[in-house]
Amino acid sequence: MESVGDHPAVDSKSSFKQHVYLPVLDSLLSEMTKRFDSTQFAVMRGTDALNPSSEHFADLDDTKPFAGAYNADISDLQHQLYQAKRMLERLSDASKKDPSAGGVPASLVSFVTYTARYGEALHELYHLGRMQI
Repeated sequence: MESVGDHPAVDSKSSFKQHVYLPVLDSLLSEMTKRFDSTQFAVMRGTDALNPSSEHFADLDDTKPFAGAYNADISDLQHQLYQAKRMLERLSDASKKDPSAGGVPASLVSFVTYTARYGEALHELYHLGRMQI
């Protein structure tokens, strides 16, 4: 990088690449590396595990880093994830038998809305879901 008063002439493609494009790209890459380190990735994976349409839905191992970041009770959460998964399975079975029973929540917002009525029983799960919205 140059000092404030020293500006190189950017008069060709190669000088543009060297003095503008590559420094900006380097800065962007550095910022992305800081934002998406392994800890941040683990927390994002945890948020995905609370989405009913995710293949990792209700996976405790994926949810732990996110829950830990917000001091959730992991023991309670483990039981609540199991119950939520079973609840959605039963809801799916009921919807197949009777289409008027309503569908299974497919997004995080619909899942949190659905679990709101069980907020006291699913306290940790509901709390984590609300924080994501």
